[in-house]
Amino acid sequence: MQLWSIDDDKTFGPVDAVDALAACFGQSRGQVERLHLPRAVGRKTVGHFGVFQRMAEPRIWPLVLEHIEAKVPRLRSGRGLTSQPLDFP
Repeated sequence: MQLWSIDDDKTFGPVDAVDALAACFGQSRGQVERLHLPRAVGRKTVGHFGVFQRMAEPRIWPLVLEHIEAKVPRLRSGRGLTSQPLDFP
């Protein structure tokens, strides 16, 4: 299970809460990836819901998709997509 933590999300997904959730799944299943979004995209804040705001699309989603595609290479550029379910590690 991949858990995402946005470093300036202090309300809904603070670091301690995400780490505690990951611990519930154990070392082999709960992996946390920290996204340093405000710094990476040149914004002061992003927060929990910032990735879903329209203004975030051109800057944030390419970075988020890069992280997702690194974990599930079959998703890169639409290659290998079928109606069959994907096997996630």
